[in-house]
Amino acid sequence: MDINGFIYRIQETIVDENPHLAGELFKVNCITEKGMSHTFRNLPSWNELDNPSSDLRAIIYDTCGEEDKLSIHKLKLIGLLWCDGNTIDKIDVFYNII
Repeated sequence: MDINGFIYRIQETIVDENPHLAGELFKVNCITEKGMSHTFRNLPSWNELDNPSSDLRAIIYDTCGEEDKLSIHKLKLIGLLWCDGNTIDKIDVFYNII
């Protein structure tokens, strides 16, 4: 998956979990693991999110976990490191994070 697809899936999760914040989604800082698993369910490389003992889930929680949720900003940084994408797209994502 490239960085644009990853960010799209994160945004989709934010919208699904916060329909009452239409137009104000910039206020959302975290998503749930359940929401992320649901949005990423059709992507084989992310299937391990549903497995409580998987390495992927452990890495995501260790780096992005905040109480019982996942930081969208940290997830986006993970996406910059793990996902394919050209330099311009990655710079755009990074700029939007900071």
